[in-house]
Amino acid sequence: MLLLVQLLFIRTVVFAVPDVTITSTAVVASNLLQGSTVNVVYIAQLNVSIDPVTVNSVQVPLLGTYNASDLTLLRVYFNATAPTISGAVNLVNASPSFAGPHTYSIAGLSQAMAAGSMGYFIIAVDVSATATNTKTIKVNGASNPLIFGFTTAPNLTNTQTDIAGTQTIQAADVTIASSAVAASNVLQGSIINVVYIAQLNVSTQPVIVNSVQVPLLGTYNASDLTLLRVYFNATAPTISGAVNIANVAPSFAGPHTYSIAGLSQAMAAGSMGYFIIAVDVSATATDTKTIKVNGASNPLIFGFTTAPNLTNTQTDIAGTQTIQAADVTIASSAVAASNVLQGSIINVVYIAQLNVSTQPVIVNSVQVPLLGTYNASDLTLLRVYFNATAPTISGAVNIANVAPSFAGPHTYSIAGLSQAMAAGSMGYFIIAVDVSATATFGNTVKVNGAVNPLIFGFTTAPNLTNTQTDVAGTQTFSSTLPVTLMSFTAKVNNEKIELQWKTTSEINNAFFDIEHSRDGVTFTKMGRLAGKGTTNLEQSYQFFDATPLYGNNYYQLKQIDIDNNYHYSGIVYAFITINRLMVTGFYPNPVINMVRFSVIAPENNTIHIQVNDMLGRLVLQQQQAIIKGENKQQLDLNYLTSGVYYLHVTEQKGGNHFMQKIVVAK
Repeated sequence: MLLLVQLLFIRTVVFAVPDVTITSTAVVASNLLQGSTVNVVYIAQLNVSIDPVTVNSVQVPLLGTYNASDLTLLRVYFNATAPTISGAVNLVNASPSFAGPHTYSIAGLSQAMAAGSMGYFIIAVDVSATATNTKTIKVNGASNPLIFGFTTAPNLTNTQTDIAGTQTIQAADVTIASSAVAASNVLQGSIINVVYIAQLNVSTQPVIVNSVQVPLLGTYNASDLTLLRVYFNATAPTISGAVNIANVAPSFAGPHTYSIAGLSQAMAAGSMGYFIIAVDVSATATDTKTIKVNGASNPLIFGFTTAPNLTNTQTDIAGTQTIQAADVTIASSAVAASNVLQGSIINVVYIAQLNVSTQPVIVNSVQVPLLGTYNASDLTLLRVYFNATAPTISGAVNIANVAPSFAGPHTYSIAGLSQAMAAGSMGYFIIAVDVSATATFGNTVKVNGAVNPLIFGFTTAPNLTNTQTDVAGTQTFSSTLPVTLMSFTAKVNNEKIELQWKTTSEINNAFFDIEHSRDGVTFTKMGRLAGKGTTNLEQSYQFFDATPLYGNNYYQLKQIDIDNNYHYSGIVYAFITINRLMVTGFYPNPVINMVRFSVIAPENNTIHIQVNDMLGRLVLQQQQAIIKGENKQQLDLNYLTSGVYYLHVTEQKGGNHFMQKIVVAK
């Protein structure tokens, strides 16, 4: 019997198991800013030996007093080289929706670690912008360590300790106080009138102001204010140096609270700044209406991108702003009844005296009810003059003209004026007419200030007191001189001006002095012709001005008797044509407040006037209609500071441009 013995050899296989040691890395206790992200709360260091591992989960016992809404994200980072966020990779995030303490189980990781390697798992949180002040977040590695899950079952050695400091949510501390604003009167049409100033002092953390509620008290009407402005000044409670950060259109009557969003004003910890509330007032705002913010009973309410701790100490130290219209009294100045010659010009028919108080005004129009029996062709020009000192044409400025093409009575509406009058000033608006050379004898022209007063328009809405009376006499078309002047004309003849006049009778007439004027106001003698003594026969006279000026040339006759008594004729004029616009006669220069100049035009036109400073910035701009001939202009530069400026005049038709350097010397 054959015995076969089979020996069985058994080989034992030993499987290697990774060894993983988990330790803690120090995290400094600190304050966390509302709205901040990636705030590190814990760092676990893993050391791997023997075989590699793959971490696939982690349990994070998040201790602390935080509320359910205080944290917006719980983050897990991995850094293979250092315990820092810099160089780390964000592996996974979870939404922390529970109040602390709470353990978050975070799966879905797949972080491989080679044998012999180490790495850092960093736990960080994002803090809500409205997180609760002084609430805490912490991981205690000794009592509540992180628990890692692996795809394998390594040998774990846990040496985590409590070396991660407590993280404390720290809101900014903001104190809101009031700065004084003096009560004052605000002018119709004025802008950036300060009504309230709030001072914010920020500590602990920075803030961003993103809204403000402005309880705007007062009696203002819905149309009284045109803009509500918010300014910020980091250094002083003044508009000077402030930045305009928001505007809204205030369309409600007072009181009304305006909610102004869209701000983004950053303020650093340890800083202060001033939020200044200002209003623009309508040109037609209601007199005596008020605007005010009461910081005690209705303080400003600020909104922030975070939820700072607010201490409100606002008080009622902003005075009431009262809308103040100008007060204007309109009276009449006497005009003697007289006879006016055919062909004469600048015959005064009415004078209105304006007295302005409280605030300045700008007159921009006037309605002239021109009474009388004049025919449609009797008058050739209706003129408006302004004299700041006396009710006379001498010293007056011609500010507007219209062509009167209707028979009387007729009311003429004259726009395009821009006559400024300061508070406390007075001035005279003088209405004058030019009479046609063929005007009907005996016809009349008159303004009755009692029943048909002048009506002035303004850029604002002043309080008007009308005391106009019927003290302007009737002007009658006739000839009442000792010398009966039948006609007096001026016409251009070969670049000269030919003057012709005829008399139907003369009594003791010694001479005719011929007087010339550039402006129709100031005349100088330019020649003399002998009269005919006494005669009832028609006499004809002729005189040539061989060197007339470009533009308008005004003439009048000074008739002198043999006993040296004299009488003036009406004024006539002729125009020497120019081919382009001319600007002349700038004076004074240097100027203190008012600069004057003449614009000579070949046709009716419109000019654009602007003044720029040395840096090219626009400081004044206006538009003015001009007529053929000479147009006297004046600009009020009283509000400009001393320095060099450039005055530009540009015609609308033709495009000619003139520039004059002006020195303002205060």
